Parts: sequence; C-alpha cells; structure tokens
Amino acid sequence: MIRRRVGNGVRDDAKKEESLPNASAQESKGKKSWLSHSLVKCMIYLLAAVGGASFPFAVTHYRDGMIALSASTAEVTATADAVTSKITLTKPKSNPAVPMLNENKDIIANLKPIFGQHRSEANAVFALAAGYGLNVYLQLIGSLRATGYSGDIVLATDTFDKMPPELKHYLTQQQHLILYNLRADCFKQHGGSNCQVQNLFYNTTSHQISHDVRIHRPFATLRFDVYWYWSTQYLPHSKILLADSRDVVFQADPFRNIPSHVHSKGGALHFYEEKMPIHTSAFNMRWLKAAGYTNAQIDAFKHKPILCSGVTIGEQIAIESYLRTLLLEFDATQCVAHGCDQGLHNYIYYSGKLQQENPATIANVTTYTHGTGHVINLAGLRHENKPLRELGVLIEEAT
Repeated sequence: MIRRRVGNGVRDDAKKEESLPNASAQESKGKKSWLSHSLVKCMIYLLAAVGGASFPFAVTHYRDGMIALSASTAEVTATADAVTSKITLTKPKSNPAVPMLNENKDIIANLKPIFGQHRSEANAVFALAAGYGLNVYLQLIGSLRATGYSGDIVLATDTFDKMPPELKHYLTQQQHLILYNLRADCFKQHGGSNCQVQNLFYNTTSHQISHDVRIHRPFATLRFDVYWYWSTQYLPHSKILLADSRDVVFQADPFRNIPSHVHSKGGALHFYEEKMPIHTSAFNMRWLKAAGYTNAQIDAFKHKPILCSGVTIGEQIAIESYLRTLLLEFDATQCVAHGCDQGLHNYIYYSGKLQQENPATIANVTTYTHGTGHVINLAGLRHENKPLRELGVLIEEAT
C-alpha cells in the first residue's frame, strides 16, 4: 500500500503498482531527464570494489522515472525455479511485549508468517512490499540474491490472497524468504491511506487477537511496528537492513563492509543523508511541524542534512532500540501526516534522544554524507542530468 515519488520530496502512499518497461520502450519516449520523475529513492551501493563479483542486474536505463534491468524476467524466474525451499509454518521464537507509551504488558506481538522461518543467527533484510507485481519482487529479491547474499529476506504484504499464481510461485520458491500477510483496516485521508493492522497484537489475558494499539497511520509509519517485531526474532549482533521495496536495487551484499561490534557494548546504527539540508525542503519541514515540534526544536538542527528514513542498517541490538524509540515517538506525537516517519527519524537522531535513551544498546550512530556510504539516494542526483554510468554510481559486470 505504499508508493513513493521522491524527486521533489513528495511521498505518495496510495497503492498503485508501477511497471518496469524495457529499455527500447524507454528510448522511444525521447530525450527526457534520466531522473525526470525520480521514482527510485535509494539504491544499495557498495563503494568498495567488488572484485570479480557477478551482478546481472546492473541498471541499464533510467528515464521517465523507471528502471530497466539487464536480466530478463524469464532468466530470473528460471533461476528462482531452480531453488527449492521447504515452506514451514512457524511460531515466532519469542512473543515480546509491545513498545507503548502507556505500557500494557498484557499486549504482545504475535504475528505468524505465511511461510518461512527466521534464522535467529542470520543477517536479515526487512521490507514492506504491499500491492506490487512480480516485477518489483524480481528487482528487490533478484538483485539482492544476485550479489551472493544468503541471509534472511523478510517481507510483508497485505495482498497475498490476491496475488497472481506466477507471483505466489516465485515467492514460495525463494530460499530463506519469510513472508507475512498483514490484515489492514484502512481509510483514505489527505490523498493517502491511513491504516491499522488487525493481526499483529495479542492479549495474553483475554487470549484473543487484540485491536491495534495505535491509531490509524500511514503504512510508511505502520511498517515500523512490524519491523520491530521482526527484529526481536534475531540475535543481538545479527545485521539488519530496513529498506524500502519498490525503489531499491542492490549491487552488492549490503552487509559486506559493515563492521561488527560483537565484543563492544551495544551495537552500531548506520544512517544515510540526502543531499539537501532540512530547512531547504518544504516537505521535510512540514513533516516536522506536523509532529508538533516547536520552532525552537526544529531550528536546532534544520541546517543539518536530511536523513533518509527509507534505508537504515544496524545490528539487532541497536535496530530494536531504534525502532522502539521511533514507535514511542509516534505515540507521543500522534503524527499521521504522510511523511511523518521521516520527520520522526530525523528528530530522534538530531535531538539526541535516540542515543540518550539507549546508552546500553546503541554504541554509536554513523551518518554518511550523500554519495559516500553503502547507500546512495538517487533523488539527490536528479539535477545532474547524466546517466548513472557517467556519475560512477553503477558497479557493472566485466565485459
């Protein structure tokens, strides 16, 4: 149920599948800006050399806001069909009490996957992929697996029953994929949908599924409840990536150059900057104000770079604390504007709240200047008017 259009800062959460046209179709549209619609937000990009690594999903064209991948759907599907995985209905390893501003220990998270099983010692990539077609899953899962990544991929949708057979077949053939289906109750508001999830929470006193503990909110905000629960299924120093789904392409294993803090107190978080300062974006300023932060609070960091809430990497011990802090911040602000997830993300970091409230679990937070870390935000390059290849963004296969 989420779609993003980030070129001018707009985030549209209406459910609408985007297509992935082929290169020739894109060429026929004429000479338009290579990032004219900026539908792709972040691309996982390992700056270190990937010696000898094969990556068949190199981006070959980007025009009219679309990506065309060099690997065909048939090739990817054939590869996926060659993999067999045992589909197992599992009970979550733990049923933790839900983070709530008004704590209620009777309410736990108890969401069960449609298939797949968390491997507590593995690294994991989390994403909400609701309402999309096969092409989006091919881009997300296919490009990630093509890097050699062998960890868990954990996805949530709200449309499993409506998926076409070929998409269900593709997903069930994926190794180490854990898929959840969210039962969402949504209504339209301010151009988008605000939702509650009906199958995440459980009351241990009444022994019944509990009503959502939070008010209706955009899916971009609601996903953090689900991500938090997933994070509790992993060991403290498993590495976890929280990622958008429709607009992310992987060129290398996202954890390859992420250091481990197994022997240190707490874990590390990695945040990624966009190119603009906060105060130059009317949208980011609006999201902060919608959350109820005062001018004085915002003025303290408005000249800092925007931090992208679409991609965050860290060790489980730190990721769980980050998500817990984000959820409690939502409880405090009740911000239901579409985009508030990014406002809250920026506030808890720049205000110092994130580390001040989690000294035992977050050892450090590293922020990366645009273009210098593991992730690059393509919307920040929209004024370059050059192909990604000329900008040095692509890691390409040797010819």
